Amino acid sequence: MRLPTIVCYTGGTAGDIISKIVDPSELSPDRQKLKKPHLFQSVEEKDQYIISSSWASLPSHDFEYHRLRQHKILGIQCREMQSALWAASRFKEIHRPHVWEEMCRACGANTIEQYAQMIIDFGNMIAGYTSDVIYLDRIIAGNAIEDLELLGLPVPGAELYKEWLNSNEKMHNTNPR
Repeated sequence: MRLPTIVCYTGGTAGDIISKIVDPSELSPDRQKLKKPHLFQSVEEKDQYIISSSWASLPSHDFEYHRLRQHKILGIQCREMQSALWAASRFKEIHRPHVWEEMCRACGANTIEQYAQMIIDFGNMIAGYTSDVIYLDRIIAGNAIEDLELLGLPVPGAELYKEWLNSNEKMHNTNPR
């Protein structure tokens, strides 16, 4: 049995598009359950969710669970403050206010700057766990397909990534190269 690629990241760091590159099927609420790990009743329920998944990739914010279970994950790391600020601002802009407030309560970040620092810290924690990491600045710069292929991952959703790059005007205006 082949388990899905688990894409582990913080909100705003383009994890959904990376998940869709690996498996371009719809990102239904059911596919995104590991982005709200508190909704599971137990670790065993999360295990069953992953084992029974029919998707080739699953987006997740639940690093502690994956580390506990010693899962192989693909992490997204942010290496510098400029792209972390881009991601934090993006997260706040694309979500309704209650989602930002929920994130603030959950992680203790109350400003875009605090969340940006958390994005960097979380990415560093992931990079300390796995060498299967893709970098946010490279995703933003248009290099995700190349980087995923170097990690041996399939990229059937490459066209979706091109559309994502083209549709994200703000990204082009604040490209953190």
